[in-house]
Amino acid sequence: MWVTPTEILLANALWSTQKYSKYFVLQERRGHATPKGFLSKIVGTLDVMLDPRSAPYRILFQTPRSEISHLIARGYNPEEIEQDWAWLEANMCPKLEAFEYDSDVRDYVLRKVESLLANAPEDTDLDGKLSKFVSTSNAFHRIFEMPEQERLVTYFSCSYWTGTLPWQGWLYVSLNHLCFNAFILGKETHIVLPWTDVVAVEPTTRLLLADGISVRTRFHEHQFFMLTHLDDLLQLMRQLSTIAMRRLLDAAEEYPDLHGPTALDLVDRAIAAVPEHALQNYLFEAERDEEYCEFFRLPRTERIEERIACAVWDPYEKVDIAGLLYLSANFMCFASDTPDLCLLIIPFREVATAEVKDQGSSRREVTAGSANCICITTTTRNWFMVNAVPKPKHLVARVLDRVDKVNSAAATPTPDHPAPAPAP
Repeated sequence: MWVTPTEILLANALWSTQKYSKYFVLQERRGHATPKGFLSKIVGTLDVMLDPRSAPYRILFQTPRSEISHLIARGYNPEEIEQDWAWLEANMCPKLEAFEYDSDVRDYVLRKVESLLANAPEDTDLDGKLSKFVSTSNAFHRIFEMPEQERLVTYFSCSYWTGTLPWQGWLYVSLNHLCFNAFILGKETHIVLPWTDVVAVEPTTRLLLADGISVRTRFHEHQFFMLTHLDDLLQLMRQLSTIAMRRLLDAAEEYPDLHGPTALDLVDRAIAAVPEHALQNYLFEAERDEEYCEFFRLPRTERIEERIACAVWDPYEKVDIAGLLYLSANFMCFASDTPDLCLLIIPFREVATAEVKDQGSSRREVTAGSANCICITTTTRNWFMVNAVPKPKHLVARVLDRVDKVNSAAATPTPDHPAPAPAP
């Protein structure tokens, strides 16, 4: 793929030339293929340990009387870089012979490459974190020969302990596999574990090494150390392992469609629509939403839209109970910080009014010390006081908006519930 032209001072350092013409050179990174010689093994080891995303092929532009080269294209496989090389030979090289001065050749080539980048599809000119993730995903598919539909979730640098020595490399977490790759002085270590084979994921330590994870399968135990964001990685790995096992159980069910789509079906459908670089955040949110539905025993289609730290007034004990207020599509729920002290579930279809209460109100439900308070009244004449709300007007607006949407949806006729026929 074409890249923004970048100056290269040492064109042959750690690279070997595969093809060349008067103005262009196609090179391969030493140590990429079968390492030949000690230098190639050192380069391959450094690439895997420091950055496996680096492209192993590149094309440089250089005029005959210049010592400075320009990187104009790179590729992750021979087919990709050969396609760019063939385009240069067919479309660029014949036109360059008409130029008399090297400066004119340089200006034409660099501007042409920039024009190709400007006219390329949007997803081919990525930068920042997204560009790094796309590069890592390409390296993941190339190293482990994964099918195109296998989607990478995240990756970490880590140390894999085998025998008495650690192997420094990269851990790749995808939707269906846990993979590890290391390349040390010509020796490569590959580990590919399907999540369906994983029976336990636990934190572990060994000697002076902390921040480790032990992954047990039905046959072996694998230990990975020197990991960052250990808690998030543990949560993600356990979640993917659980999803894989639930998928196996759903596939073995005799009548899978008897009760409609399962929670896993809904997650799979949503995952298919999520960009690969956003999968990790989506999986964390999906697990949070599932825990929310299970805790409050709500329909599995509910998704948390907002969480607010606040307090609910207990009219019997005359105290405020601190906790979290959750808003989803059809419900407003509250759970106290103290487990099992207070649990509140209010369907929006039963909400009659929601209003902000002034601190100086004389109504009995407003305590003398309350502030930022709202009152929610249901159709059954019950009322609930929510105090210490950071933005009470915003919360009231959100509640009333959800009430309007729920009532509008209930009033809309459907094939199963058609509108009543008009009276004669």
